[in-house]
Amino acid sequence: MELTAPLRAAQHRIEPNGRSLSQLIVAYGRQNVSQKPREVGGPNRGPWVRLYMDGNDGAQWLWCAGFATFPIKQAAATLGIPMPVLRDFGVANIAHHAKDTNHFLGQPSAADRRRIKPGSLFLERGGPNGYLHCGIVVSVDGDTMNTLEGNTNDDGSSNGLEAIARTRGFGNMDFALVR
Repeated sequence: MELTAPLRAAQHRIEPNGRSLSQLIVAYGRQNVSQKPREVGGPNRGPWVRLYMDGNDGAQWLWCAGFATFPIKQAAATLGIPMPVLRDFGVANIAHHAKDTNHFLGQPSAADRRRIKPGSLFLERGGPNGYLHCGIVVSVDGDTMNTLEGNTNDDGSSNGLEAIARTRGFGNMDFALVR
């Protein structure tokens, strides 16, 4: 029971109490990060990875998108509304869906950054599929953003071992917007 307490705490329902979708996404994201999710038993393995990846784990299951969309799924379920972004494990799939549904913001100028609400996803460009990492935007502060990310580390890896809060710049970033 004690071993699974953090997993249960991460999944605890947050009462809306007038919160918007964006506010609930950030609240659920913080609730998850506060439980210190980490890989156990090797790269992309363990109970946290399985939680965020709907039962899957192993070297090939990079879990940043699973983590990033999990609090969104929790917030949408709490409010009884459809997912505002695609729940998927591939960052490129999330980007394509955001483009198809007009929720995409590519390489925003400083003026366009005001469109990025808390709870939106940053989508880091790169890699063989066009994207290599994503996370939840908590806030935008000029040339930086505060984020919540899984499958990362203090160096900003796109294949790290934990879920943490970070600060990032806007270079190589597109966004799946939550409205």
